[in-house]
Amino acid sequence: MRKHLAHSVALATLIFVGAACQQQPVTEQAETTEPVDITAELEAGAKTFIEMWNTENYDLLDTAMTADFKRHAPDQSVEGLEAMKEFVGQVHAAYPDFHIVIDESAYGENVGFIHWTVTGTHSGEGSVPATGKSIEISGITMLRFQDGMITDEIVHYDTASMQAQLETEGLPHAE
Repeated sequence: MRKHLAHSVALATLIFVGAACQQQPVTEQAETTEPVDITAELEAGAKTFIEMWNTENYDLLDTAMTADFKRHAPDQSVEGLEAMKEFVGQVHAAYPDFHIVIDESAYGENVGFIHWTVTGTHSGEGSVPATGKSIEISGITMLRFQDGMITDEIVHYDTASMQAQLETEGLPHAE
């Protein structure tokens, strides 16, 4: 009887272990689901943002930015989506041919970095009279994201180089 019980326990153990081996652990099952490519989502939002600058289609901001968006830059800090649209309009009024090229970009968890070059001709009015001079400046923008939407933009560029190219002391589009 003991021998029969020992065989039954051994057999039950083998069946239990065999069944357990056929089931995937929870962590392995999670890996089989399709992962979300957050980098692609952030890059798409950033490209929409740059497209808005290049096309003057301010409605694109509604699809890329939160209503409480904040911009921090040497030329002008902006708070709010509507204020950003107004600011971009001022830039385009001062530089009707304003154009941004993305030189490099990188994206991580809820943040994107864009190294860019801007060209344009200061042929419109801003806070200083039009100079008719062209600019080419490089800078970097850090974008913060929440749920795929841009919440903050931090911009850095060489304002002295811009002023030297324009032969002016002020930034023509800042008010």
